[in-house]
Amino acid sequence: MRVCYFGTYKQEYARNHILIDGLRAQGVQVTECHMNLWGHDDTASKVVVALGGWRSPRFLAHAVRVYAGLARRYRDMGPHDVIVVGYAGQIDVYLARWLARWTGVPVVLDVFMSIYLIMIERGLDRRSPATARLVFWLERTGCKLADALLLDTPAYVDFFYRTYGLSPSRFFLIPTGADDRLFYPRPRTRPDDGRLHVIYVGGFLRAHGLRTIIEAAVQLRDTPICFELVGDGPERAATMALAAQYGLSNVAFTGWVDRQRVPERLAQADVVLGVFGKTEQSLCTIHNKIYEGMAMGLPVVTGDSPTVRAELRDGEDLILVPREDPAALAAALLELQADPDRRLRLGATAYHTYRERYTIAAIGALAKAHLQHILTGFRLRG
Repeated sequence: MRVCYFGTYKQEYARNHILIDGLRAQGVQVTECHMNLWGHDDTASKVVVALGGWRSPRFLAHAVRVYAGLARRYRDMGPHDVIVVGYAGQIDVYLARWLARWTGVPVVLDVFMSIYLIMIERGLDRRSPATARLVFWLERTGCKLADALLLDTPAYVDFFYRTYGLSPSRFFLIPTGADDRLFYPRPRTRPDDGRLHVIYVGGFLRAHGLRTIIEAAVQLRDTPICFELVGDGPERAATMALAAQYGLSNVAFTGWVDRQRVPERLAQADVVLGVFGKTEQSLCTIHNKIYEGMAMGLPVVTGDSPTVRAELRDGEDLILVPREDPAALAAALLELQADPDRRLRLGATAYHTYRERYTIAAIGALAKAHLQHILTGFRLRG
């Protein structure tokens, strides 16, 4: 099988490189047809555009150059069987669909996350309603242009069904997983200071429930449990201000860490935190930080949801607590602090489950099977 991995996707984003490398690990020939639309600071660029920057003649001219270059690169590609539009490709799929008419191959869009939902949850729709309406239309139409769609959970498929009327039969599920070349059990180099070290690594977003973590830390301030919050994002200043307001000495903040160094930080911790927010985005996906903690062989504590329960076992693969419930999170961490053997068992089981289902090779095997199924159906229809 020959795959053209297409678009303006962020190449270092875990979802993209895990799919690409996973397919290659299964003997699939993957050729990237890529152009960079967003620049170095990907997130900041997208926020500017979402707030109306897309109207700028400078941005529009840049976009025309990028997509013209993408079309030229595609023209020079060798034969392939399918186009996979990488995340976030809800705009790229328009060009992919047009180009596929000339080559007669199916187009598969890895939706992965809804740009429209992310925009709503970050409040960008209130700041630029016209852009929100445009994004809604572009995402709905873009998904309809693809021959098949990839997502990570049934709950997210349900969101696309309810929001855009897209048939669930058009979706194929591929979990996020984690890169086992980067995330794997490592020896602890931190001296034992008698404390339970708890770590959160990720974006400081409302969906992730950082306030719940801080308020749990308040309840644990007089216990041998400490927290490190690693990352950045729109909620970071407010989270730090809340910790300062409580006068917490058991919470440390570390700025954004290069992805290659994240395993080093995780390896010094005893427990990995997932997400605790109740937003729709948070409830309908399983975040990569959960899989990465499992890949490190560490116990993971995260917010409960039907989505997580459908994929992972509470009390075996990880520990689930009610969302936005600091007391429940504090109680779970106290239990882990008092029971080192349970921490070891949880970490070992989590790692075993990860190795079975969420490595690059496992994700690649599933993706290859889905693409073969899509290709067979496309050829039968043709």
